This record gives sequence, C-alpha cells and structure tokens, in this order.
Amino acid sequence: MIIAVSAPTARALTLAEDAGITLAAFARGDGFDLFTHPERIQTGAADVA
Repeated sequence: MIIAVSAPTARALTLAEDAGITLAAFARGDGFDLFTHPERIQTGAADVA
C-alpha cells in the first residue's frame, strides 16, 4: 500500500494498478481517497443489503 497526502499522477495510478499496489491519496486527518484496489480496505462500516 502507498499512502500520499497529495494527488497521484496518471502514471502513478497506472503503475500501482499494474503492480497490484493499493494506492490511497489526499490523506488528511481521519480520511483518504482510494484510487486502486479499494476492495482490499475494510472501513468498519456495515454492509447495506
């Protein structure tokens, strides 16, 4: 996993996706945005059926 505080470049997204790396960015306070492989992250939120 790679976590960044700023926006990833298009190249970074491609490399992370191809390498199987989970990429999160805009990490601030208690949140972040997931850009690749978000299914790997558990949020603790209940699933809504």
